[in-house]
Amino acid sequence: MISVIIMTYNPKKPIFEQTLNALKNQDLPYDQWEFILIDNASEVPVRGQYSIDWHPNGKIVEVPELGCVNARIKAVQIALGDWYVFVDDDNLLASNYLSTALRIIKERPYMGCFGGNQVGKYYEKEPSADVLKYLEMIAIRRIKETRISNMYIWPTTPASAGAVIRAEVVKYFVHLIQNDKLRYNLGRRGNSLMSSEDIDMAYVSIDLGYMNGLFPELSLEHCIPANRLAHKYLISLMYYNRYSTYVLDFIRFKRKPKFNRFSYYTNQFSLLLKGNMFDFNMNKSEHKAIKDFYANLKSKKFVVID
Repeated sequence: MISVIIMTYNPKKPIFEQTLNALKNQDLPYDQWEFILIDNASEVPVRGQYSIDWHPNGKIVEVPELGCVNARIKAVQIALGDWYVFVDDDNLLASNYLSTALRIIKERPYMGCFGGNQVGKYYEKEPSADVLKYLEMIAIRRIKETRISNMYIWPTTPASAGAVIRAEVVKYFVHLIQNDKLRYNLGRRGNSLMSSEDIDMAYVSIDLGYMNGLFPELSLEHCIPANRLAHKYLISLMYYNRYSTYVLDFIRFKRKPKFNRFSYYTNQFSLLLKGNMFDFNMNKSEHKAIKDFYANLKSKKFVVID
């Protein structure tokens, strides 16, 4: 059995209704998967607003302690499947998503964690040209060919949206973070932009001897509102994305970010001459993440939540 898990915090009603409807319309029979909806301290409880009665194996569970990690821990405690599919509350799965995932599981027994295409659905405005190269930061990802490896690298590592993961992997990951406060704090919490918890979880698949990968036949739409395409948001996201990545790399590999002062300032000067303040500030945000990483490494304090 597959366990489909949504962890939500204050979902946007029109989008979340589409997310649930996409699950309702999966071509995989309901008796082959269960549905667990984790309400992670939403200000207006999910129960009563949304019905999942259409699924005979569906359940809504409240987790009052805010944080993606807390919601994931609860999901592991109650999920019955050998594999989990994590779905964000703004994801619209293709109708064959679960059946395709099950086929991949059967055909490739060496997989531990995999995902696929994350297509942007821009329901308020289209991204501007200068934002396009940063779309992977907001989980928009086009996969044209199958990619599989047992390496700790981004090109074969799925993000959490639509990730299909062995229960064994997730349970071991939960065990790790429950005993490691630093890794625990890499998870999203409310409106915090801390991240990399999902990457750490995917890497556990490789730790346990499995392969990770991306498959073009798996596809979902990721609903993106206008505010997530705004320069100010992306500049802030750049900081937390990079900082979280540097912390995870240090935890796992004792790897530290490299910084070429000459290249950085030369590039920044060039951007200023061109009047490209968006890229200038994105680079500046990344530079600040490096500076903060080294400052916190020196003080042995890595926790940044808000």
